Amino acid sequence: MLSKQAQLQLLQLIGLPADEIEQLLAEEEPQDISLPDGIRIYDAEGYAALEAQLKANGKTGYINAGKEIAIKNLKEKLGIEYDGKDADIFLQKAKEKILADAGDAEQVATLRRQLQDYEAQLQTLGTEKQALARDTEWLKKFPAGRSTGMSDEDRLLLLKTRITQQQDEEGNTTYLYKGKPLADEEGSYDIARTLEHVFTEERWLGDSYPMQHRPGRGAHSTHGSGYRPMTLTEAETQWERTGRKAEGYEFQAHVVGLKKENPDFDLNK
Repeated sequence: MLSKQAQLQLLQLIGLPADEIEQLLAEEEPQDISLPDGIRIYDAEGYAALEAQLKANGKTGYINAGKEIAIKNLKEKLGIEYDGKDADIFLQKAKEKILADAGDAEQVATLRRQLQDYEAQLQTLGTEKQALARDTEWLKKFPAGRSTGMSDEDRLLLLKTRITQQQDEEGNTTYLYKGKPLADEEGSYDIARTLEHVFTEERWLGDSYPMQHRPGRGAHSTHGSGYRPMTLTEAETQWERTGRKAEGYEFQAHVVGLKKENPDFDLNK
C-alpha cells in the first residue's frame, strides 16, 4: 500500500484540488477518482507522437499564413478587390485586372511575366506544404529499433534521394526504391513497408529490430548479409558496386554513419 505522502503526491500530480485531496485521504473506505477536465496522461511514446503532431501543425500554420500574406501584398500592389483566401480565384482575378490595365503589346508582355512570377510564388508555398505533409508522414512511420548511427533528419534527407512515388489513373500510389518498384507475391508495398525495406537495405536497423520482421524477398532480400566495411577503401568498393560514385554528400554521410556505428572504422586505409 502506498504511504500517505506518496498518495498525496500522486493526487497533486493529476491536478486534483486541495480540498478534494484532503477529503479523499481522510476516507477509510476505497474511493474512486476521475481526472479533472483538460488533464491528459501520456506514456513516452504517446507524448512523442503528440509533440511531433504539434510541431507539424505549427509549420503548416506558418506556411498557410505565408500564403495569405502573399495574397494580401499582391492585392495591394495590383489594386484588386478580393476578400477571400483561395489562391486560384485570386490568380484569375489578377489575370483579368492585369490584362484590363494593359495598354500595348510590350506592356502586356511585361505584365504577363510579372503574373508568372506571382503564380510561381504561390505554387512554391503550395509545394512546401505538400513536402511538409510527406515528411511528417514518413517520420511517423520510421521503423522502431533503428540504429543510432545517424539522425532521423539525415535519414529523411537521404530517403528523398532513394524513394520516388508514382500514381496511376485510379490514384493508386507505387513507391520506387532507386528507380525500381518494390513488389512481390505478397502485393505492392505501402509507404510503411517501403520504409522497412529501405532501412534494411541501407542497414539502418539496429540489433534490437527483430530479424523475422525485416522485409525483402528474392533479389531485394538482405538476409545473411551482415558485412560492414572496416576501412574507407572497403566502404568505397562496396558503394561503387551499387553503380554509384564514392563521392559527394551522400557517400560522406554514409561514411559518417559507419564511423559512428564502429569506432574502429579506419578512415586512413
